Amino acid sequence: GNCAEWGPLLSRVVVAGGGSVVSSRVSYKTAVSEGVNFAIVDDSTKAGDVALLVQAGVCCVSKEFLVQWFAQPGDDLSPHLLFDTKPSGRLIEQMDARSS
Repeated sequence: GNCAEWGPLLSRVVVAGGGSVVSSRVSYKTAVSEGVNFAIVDDSTKAGDVALLVQAGVCCVSKEFLVQWFAQPGDDLSPHLLFDTKPSGRLIEQMDARSS
């Protein structure tokens, strides 16, 4: 999905936190091979559009996930996980650290 209006801001937030941003213009196959931990997808994105990410275990989140991450540090982020994906690896470590 395209989060064009949020793209620059979210990119800066991710990079400031030590993360990397992979362009949505690269193939999902390339993104998966580069070790993507999560993908911010637009609310209008259909499951079929991100099937490769989901199959690879990449956690898909709404843009509200990051907003809530910072705005409400104690809030549950699970409502912002999309397509029945689950956090794993580095993302789950960061989520655990955030709530402690």
